[in-house]
Amino acid sequence: GKQRTCWDLLAYSIIVDDIVRHDGTTFMERLGGGGPQTIFGARVFAHAADKQTNVALCARVGNDLPDACLSWLREMGVDLAAIAYDEHLPTPRAWQVCECDGKRTQVWRTQHGDGQIAMLRPAWCAETMAAHVVHLGIDVEHPPWDVLAGAREAGALVSVETFKPTSGPLTSQALAKLSSAVDVLSPNLVEARAMMGDDETVNAKSAAVRLRDEHGFENALVRAGELGAVYAHRGGVCVAPAVGNVDVVDETGCGNACCGAFVSAMHDRQSPADCLAWGMTAASFMLEHVGVPEATLPKTVELEARARYHVVRERTLDKVM
Repeated sequence: GKQRTCWDLLAYSIIVDDIVRHDGTTFMERLGGGGPQTIFGARVFAHAADKQTNVALCARVGNDLPDACLSWLREMGVDLAAIAYDEHLPTPRAWQVCECDGKRTQVWRTQHGDGQIAMLRPAWCAETMAAHVVHLGIDVEHPPWDVLAGAREAGALVSVETFKPTSGPLTSQALAKLSSAVDVLSPNLVEARAMMGDDETVNAKSAAVRLRDEHGFENALVRAGELGAVYAHRGGVCVAPAVGNVDVVDETGCGNACCGAFVSAMHDRQSPADCLAWGMTAASFMLEHVGVPEATLPKTVELEARARYHVVRERTLDKVM
């Protein structure tokens, strides 16, 4: 059979983004989706922390995948073994319409049916796939239970980012089922409130603690934009500020970039506060670019990333709670 590599990180999904800014400027054919965004964050961590890591991306793409997107993946050192070509369907593609308040609306350009969902989230293949960490974006109301179970059975740490708020609060049974299937849950604050039926008075810290204590999530990372992030873990609660003095260009992908660095640091057995500070660091670089930054960036910002990490780490609190 095929030789299996055990990847340090396997991230899911590719979308080709056509981005429209609030002032009408467009950025066409940008590589997007959770996979590249997560891998970018992982690479920022690996370069700045001087770690050797092997990363892979799982997705199905059409023959129309732009050359620039493939070049980016190759330059980032991504193992392409888990990328499959689909003869019949185009690569998932979407408009990303950004408002000046940070609100973003995704409008699919390719037909969004079962075929496309299968391209974004291919089934887990036990024969060919093995990873220490698997990260994917999920719709909390319809999680891909087969992928979560497959990754878990293969011994991976399973990390999920929620990519949209739920239409209403989830039942405690639904939250319990999800918490037993994943190791890390990372919603933004709006998504965390929606899934628990909380109002706007609930802050990131109380949301993260509730996800851990009331709903059984062992690692709850709640991201709150410029307010920073909170990580509730078994031993306590970490609170980190966002990186200051950053040129805010585009918030798309900051959550996945944060998760990519965070889970990479976690796999590297760094402390909870260190993991959170690395996540905030990676997100700050994503924030300064439209779409995923160029593939050379993690290497060129190595020293700046270390400096940002140290500033955030000094201000990250870790309390037993």
